[in-house]
Amino acid sequence: MAINKPTPNVLTKKGLESLQKEYKEKLKERDRINKEINLARAEGDLSENEAYHAGLLAREINEVRVSEIEDILNNYVIVEENSASDLVQVGSKVKVSHAGKEKVFQIVGTNESDPMENKISGDSPLGSVLLGKSKGDSVTVEIEGNNVEYEIIDVEN
Repeated sequence: MAINKPTPNVLTKKGLESLQKEYKEKLKERDRINKEINLARAEGDLSENEAYHAGLLAREINEVRVSEIEDILNNYVIVEENSASDLVQVGSKVKVSHAGKEKVFQIVGTNESDPMENKISGDSPLGSVLLGKSKGDSVTVEIEGNNVEYEIIDVEN
């Protein structure tokens, strides 16, 4: 029986660099948190030691993120951006028009998506219909039960 290998995480080069930087920061934070826990532990009674318990919580939160980043970095592929292409691809910045308003999205891998920065995953409903399209194309995506149409104004690779 064949073992199914997990699907690789799709990253842009910039996304990989950002994750590697965050990973280094989290490892430094790990050391700082452990020092704080040790200092709090030295104060004696741990049952009512707020600094100790806060340190344990901070360590747990940090370790979860370290683990997430390690999982991503242990199984990823870099999307090769083709600047000669006029098609929307992972890494593209896409200017779209909807209801008379223009908005620019960057298509990124799932782990890089950040809607607050207009970075949408190529796996998202909008991202998936934009992939492979070009300037002048229209796409329709279902959002909350409504069909919403977007026109692609420009594609920057």
